[in-house]
Amino acid sequence: MRDINAKSDNEREMLHFEFEKLADEDPEGFEKALIASARKTLSDIKELKIKEQIAKVSEIVTTQVKYANIFRLIGKCSAIPIRNGLSSLNF
Repeated sequence: MRDINAKSDNEREMLHFEFEKLADEDPEGFEKALIASARKTLSDIKELKIKEQIAKVSEIVTTQVKYANIFRLIGKCSAIPIRNGLSSLNF
């Protein structure tokens, strides 16, 4: 994640150097950290996809609720007498 947040090529090069140094000093620990990072990234991606799907469903439900309210109003309007060809409701 730090590499993504690096603001310059110099920062990225320094991070790359640090990663190589860590990999040389403790290859097994570096491998475990890299795998853990990959798993975290995968988890974050799945969470974002779920959030996107929830947002889509929420939008659909919101639209359905709006239409349900409109149809409920229309149902109530049918009991209101029409004068001069116009409904007495103000939309």
